[in-house]
This record gives sequence, C-alpha cells and structure tokens, in this order.
Amino acid sequence: MQQGCHWGRKKDQRVTVISIKKRHEGITLVEAMLVLVIGATIIYMGMQQYFSYRRDADVMQVIANVNTLFQSMTGFYKQECYGTEPGGTLIPGKLNPTNPTPPAAMFPINIVTDLREAGYLTTSIPLSSLVNPTGAGTQGYITQFNRNTTVLNRQTCMEGTDAVKGPHDPNCTRAENVGEVVVWTSQVAVRLNHPAQRQQYLNLLAGDCLSSAVGNMVTSCSMGGNPAGEYVVWERLPSNASVDAMSSYWPTMPSVSQFKQMYTTYSILNLTNESQRPHQYYYCGN
Repeated sequence: MQQGCHWGRKKDQRVTVISIKKRHEGITLVEAMLVLVIGATIIYMGMQQYFSYRRDADVMQVIANVNTLFQSMTGFYKQECYGTEPGGTLIPGKLNPTNPTPPAAMFPINIVTDLREAGYLTTSIPLSSLVNPTGAGTQGYITQFNRNTTVLNRQTCMEGTDAVKGPHDPNCTRAENVGEVVVWTSQVAVRLNHPAQRQQYLNLLAGDCLSSAVGNMVTSCSMGGNPAGEYVVWERLPSNASVDAMSSYWPTMPSVSQFKQMYTTYSILNLTNESQRPHQYYYCGN
C-alpha cells in the first residue's frame, strides 16, 4: 500500500514538469508580428528622416547655386551694360542699346563663356538631385537678362517761372527729355528633375514663378511664365533704375556718377540751348 502511494506521487510530479516545459517553448505568432511591426516602423521613420534631411540639403544647395549665379551676373552687368572707354572712345557693352548689335529684350547669358571664362564665376556649380542637368543651359541652369520694354524718359524743365520742382512742376511750361532709363532684370531658371512636384519645389526654393524654355531661354515671370512648366524662375533687379522711380530726381548715386550727370547733361543742355544730342542713356547706376 505504501509502495502504491509512492509511485503515484512520482507520476504526478513528472506530469507537472512536462506541462511546465510545454508552457515555455518559443513565442506566439502575435508576439512575432508585434516585433516585426515595431522594427518596420523604426526603419520607416529613419528613412523618412533621412529623405527629409537629404531634400533640405538639396534645396539649400540649389539656392546657394542660384545666389552664386546672380552674384556673377552682377559683374557681367556692370561691365556690359555700359562698356569701356579706352583712349576716351566708348566701346558699347553687350547690354548697351548703342551696341552695333543691339541686345534683344531677352538676352541669354552663357554660364561657361560669359561668366566662368570671363572671370565673373569663380566657383563650381555642384549637382543636385532636384535639378535635371540635360537640355538648354549649363547643368540644368539657364541665365539671362530681360529688358523692360516700357520707355522711361528722364526730363528737365527748360522753360517756366519758379519751376523749382522740375519738369513735373505745374509752373514748368516746357519739359525736355534728356535721357532714357534702360532697366535690365537678371534671371536664373532651374530645370526640375521631378516636374510633377513643381508647385512643392517652387515653394521650397522660394522661386518667383514656374515657366518653360523657349530655345536657350526661359519665359520671364513678367511675361506670365507657365504654371505647367518644368523650370523654377528667380528674378532680380541689378540696376538702380526702377519702374517706380518716376520722380523729377534720380535715385542716389555715387559722387562720380552724380558729377557726370550734373555737368554733362542738364547744364550742357541749358548752356548750348538744347543742341547737345543725342540724349544720354541712364543705366548701370550712372
């Protein structure tokens, strides 16, 4: 009787051990899927963060490239909107209206020959995944100058009593044109690598408008651009002349330019009884 009871206890103990082992074998399907979901979420968030950093870096690189091109175009503008005077003889620049080949209203600038080889562009233009390097221009960038076709004349009062405010004074009985304001706007356009996201990149890059290419140039924003175009366009005004500056007085200028204006235009016209011709052009801050 005692032996029978003893065997029964061993059997019960063995059953208990086996049941404990079965309870701790492996993991459940729910646990495995939970681990996979957490891992996938971490990977996804990491990739999104990487793509965000990469996009921001590309945007900043494009903006830096555009600023560099504008700075180099400023040097070209200062040289070519007037020209040079070796020996006292004017050789009109490419943007000078008196050039033997008058510049068109849309004047393309070759980044390689007009800017880099001429010494105005001294740095490289790094590539960006946002920019499509094919097509017109250089590495996806197109630079040009656009001229304001509205004629802006500068006048002086030739006759009148107490016409102290200039040609627009009510006491001025006769005003005379003494010059024409020529306004050039510099423009840089970038061809997008993903035109389907054009509006998003226009906002990210802080461009002025979207547009499309016409040959080796891009339609300006002032001409309406093209909302469905694949180019983001920036416009700047490099000269001191402004379409809003229509007062009797010219904007502030350096002393040398002011001297040239005072003693070669207004005074000469008055002293020579208006025989000084042709009219002087005002541009390049002169």
